[in-house]
Amino acid sequence: MKLGPESLFVKRRTLNLGLMSPLLSLAKYLTHTTVSCDAIAHTTVSCDAIAHTTVSCDAIAHTTVSCDAIAHATVSRDAIAHSTVSCDAIAHSTVSCDAIAHTTVSCDAIAHTIVSCDAIAHTTVSCDAIAHTIVSCDAIAHSTVSCDAIAHTIVSCDAIAHTTVSCDAIAHTIVSCDAIAHTTVSCDAIAHTTVSCDAIAHTTVSCDAIAHTTVSCDAIAHTTVSCDAIAHTTVSCDAIAHTTVSCDAIAHTTVSCDAIAHTTVSCDAIAHTIVSCDAIAHSTVSCDAIAHTTVSCDAIAHTTVSCDAIAHTIVSCDAIAHTTVSCEAIAHTIVSCDAIAYTAVSFDAIAYTTQCDTSLKHKTEMVRTLEEKTNSLMAALKDNEKKLKKCESDKAAAEETARKLGQIMADKESKRTSLETDLRIEREWRANLQKNLDKEKERTSALQREQQQLRRLEAEHATLQAQFQLVKTQCEEQERTLTELGSHLSDSKLQMEGMKEMQQMNKEAMWASDKDATNCKLCEKPFSVARRKHHCRNCGDIFCAECSDNKMPHPSSSKPVRVCDSCHEVLLQRYSASGN
Repeated sequence: MKLGPESLFVKRRTLNLGLMSPLLSLAKYLTHTTVSCDAIAHTTVSCDAIAHTTVSCDAIAHTTVSCDAIAHATVSRDAIAHSTVSCDAIAHSTVSCDAIAHTTVSCDAIAHTIVSCDAIAHTTVSCDAIAHTIVSCDAIAHSTVSCDAIAHTIVSCDAIAHTTVSCDAIAHTIVSCDAIAHTTVSCDAIAHTTVSCDAIAHTTVSCDAIAHTTVSCDAIAHTTVSCDAIAHTTVSCDAIAHTTVSCDAIAHTTVSCDAIAHTTVSCDAIAHTIVSCDAIAHSTVSCDAIAHTTVSCDAIAHTTVSCDAIAHTIVSCDAIAHTTVSCEAIAHTIVSCDAIAYTAVSFDAIAYTTQCDTSLKHKTEMVRTLEEKTNSLMAALKDNEKKLKKCESDKAAAEETARKLGQIMADKESKRTSLETDLRIEREWRANLQKNLDKEKERTSALQREQQQLRRLEAEHATLQAQFQLVKTQCEEQERTLTELGSHLSDSKLQMEGMKEMQQMNKEAMWASDKDATNCKLCEKPFSVARRKHHCRNCGDIFCAECSDNKMPHPSSSKPVRVCDSCHEVLLQRYSASGN
């Protein structure tokens, strides 16, 4: 059974949890992770405080939810529904994958785009909310439809039929292209115009509904036909034969020009007249259907022939020979006049007519024979054309069959490539799983060794801690002993100082004589009228007022007495020590 990436992820996660379960209590101190397992609900929640990630697994629902607080990303996998949903809060994007339906939906909140892919139907739909565009691709039908809501345009492409249709709602235009038939049709609803181009037949037809005109061009036959429905005129031009035919339905006139033969034929349906001009032969033929007359003029031979169908007369004039020939069909007479020789000849045409009838019958028989041969040739030509059309249709069918077979082969090849890719991915997944399993085994053995080492270190640490407590207790006892000795020594020292002071106080004060003292004993400044002498009541020496400006209590007096600076410091220390 083929395993998808989601199921492989769940199995690998379960395997890793099974291998790591004995070391969870140790790993949480080392990696700042917390793992919570609920055996009843079959759920596991893992939190990593350093990476700021949370992974939640539900073994019953076969779902996994992974949250990354630093990248602001959330990934949710459902192994039963074979679906994956990935959310990125920073990029404001969401990707949803369904492995069963083979669909993928990608949403980008910043770009306001949605892309939906269906691997089974081979379709892709892309929506852009900012550009207001929708693009739909069908890989099976080989078709693409693009819609632009801002430009109000729709473009539809069919790769199989090789057709493209483009619609513009603003310009009200439609353009249809067929790459197989090599045809293009362009419609403009505003200008009411339609242009149709056929690249195979090399023809172009342009219709203008407002001007009521139609122009048809044939690049192979080099012909152009222009029709004006308002003026009721039609102009046909043939570039190969160099002919132009102009028809006016209102005036009921037709003009035909041949640039090669240099001939012009003008027909007037109202006046029932036809005029034919030959610029090379310099001849003009004019026919009047009402008067039943025909006049033929030859400018080179300087001849004129006039026929009257009512009077059944023919008059031929030769300006060079100065001759006139007049024929009357009713009287069967011919009159020939020669102005130079001054002669006139008249004869009967009945005998001559009989001879002409015999010749006409012979020629008619030959024409009939030629027509039969022509008809047989036309029938053979039609059979050949039918055979050619049949061969062309067979060729087109064979080409279509070959194209379909090629398409089927391409689809089979793509399926084979996809299956090979899936097989290769499956092998890579299995190899990666085996490698991960080996790494986990090695990591487990390494962690077990570290655990044993940590236990040994813990036992050593407990021994050292007991020794430390013993030494600490001894040090504290010695400190207390030293503190007690220090307090005893301080008391003894104070008692000795007190005894010395009492002994000094008991002695009589030795007053220094005023006559012997000339300088202050402390600052050595000489005495004068301004700097008077003062006795210290404690030591009896003589000092100046600055060095003995202190008063302190003294056992010799009930009031504070003057003392020098040195005695003042000594008395202060003694009084403070006795106060403490």
